[in-house]
Amino acid sequence: MASRHSHSKSKAPELRIVLVGKTGVGKTSTIHTLLGNPSLTDTSASSDTTQCQSVRGECNGQKLVLIDTPGIFNTKKSKEEVVREVVKCMICAAPGPHVFLYVMQPDTFTSEDYRAVEIIQRIFGKGFKDNTVVLFTCGDEIDGKIPPKILNTALIKGFNGRYHCFDNTETSPDQVNELLDKINELVHNKNKGRFYSNEMFKQAQEVLAQELKKEAAMTPDTATDEVLNRVLSILLSLTVGGPMEKLVNAAVKIVTEKAGECITQ
Repeated sequence: MASRHSHSKSKAPELRIVLVGKTGVGKTSTIHTLLGNPSLTDTSASSDTTQCQSVRGECNGQKLVLIDTPGIFNTKKSKEEVVREVVKCMICAAPGPHVFLYVMQPDTFTSEDYRAVEIIQRIFGKGFKDNTVVLFTCGDEIDGKIPPKILNTALIKGFNGRYHCFDNTETSPDQVNELLDKINELVHNKNKGRFYSNEMFKQAQEVLAQELKKEAAMTPDTATDEVLNRVLSILLSLTVGGPMEKLVNAAVKIVTEKAGECITQ
């Protein structure tokens, strides 16, 4: 899956963040922490996420679009459901995320995390690792100190040592500010203010833009469920004998195969 960076304004007024990781590692709790537990302006994020969800909010004057993804090893989904969720994620994050947060818990670190990263990279492309910060949750259980044996693993080094530790029970804004500082540094210093994109994100953005043109004064921020469902239907149709078929099927294959391997081992 070829990938590239697309230009964004310096100090992006809106920061698109995709949270990925295994089931039950605290992705949804992290969203609540990032937004200070406000009333969620899009769909309410549940503690057991089974569908891709987009949540909007604001922190320190910077708008955040947080995309909560299903647990990577949710083997209860059919192939059709996996296709639908992959495409929904592309719509939620279109035209592309500024950063991925790979969420994990230090006390549950296993070989599954290597497989999870492989799956995610196959879905989003080779540039995934260059645009990711590892976020450890349950920091309160380890006093905010990640064991060196984890920090020295090939997995963490593969992200160039970019990580942060969250205590999702903490109400102080300091840990959120520190994480956003790291994200903005990655986006604006290393990536020159550009967001990450690939063929699937581009296709999602094109269809979304076309459908928004049909609606008076509607933007991605104000798009109705009806419009988004229409975009989803169009993109899903492109996965059957269309330009997205090869891209999405490759992503679905790696999800089902690797997740299956993990469960049977």
